[in-house]
Amino acid sequence: MRRILAIVSLCLIFASCREKSDGENPNENLPGFAEYFRCNINGEEYHPRGSWGCNRMSFYYSPQGGFGVEPNYLVFSGKDCPTEQNLMLRFNNFQPNESFISFTEPAYADSCFPLYKSVDFENQIINKYERLISGSMAISKMTPYDSKSQEPGRIEGTFEFVLSNETN
Repeated sequence: MRRILAIVSLCLIFASCREKSDGENPNENLPGFAEYFRCNINGEEYHPRGSWGCNRMSFYYSPQGGFGVEPNYLVFSGKDCPTEQNLMLRFNNFQPNESFISFTEPAYADSCFPLYKSVDFENQIINKYERLISGSMAISKMTPYDSKSQEPGRIEGTFEFVLSNETN
């Protein structure tokens, strides 16, 4: 529970609420923490939307850890705040590598925990999919958080995975 609270706190501290306009290039090297997050869920486009007090995107990785998070813990996510849908990728003991990573046999991490969940307005879980069936990620660029300069980290690449819940 402490880890989840620490991650949520980090997301609130470091994530950006910057909105992307239709004509904007998502690959621009703009300041800010999480700039762009896009994926499909069950074949439908998923666009995280933020709101006051709720950041739509986050990324955290620090080799030395901090803020109550263990060293080499990697997490990035996209959240649709109005509907409370959240898609998250988490890795324990992640070793940065700009290459292809299998989620079921992660050579550069001890474990991988993708998660998709949605909650209702009373914060009760409606859907939770976290049983990993398959998945991978191709990282094209990654830089960790720099505690000296306070520069946020950045990850670029693509990912895909299949999850199930306890009944499906």
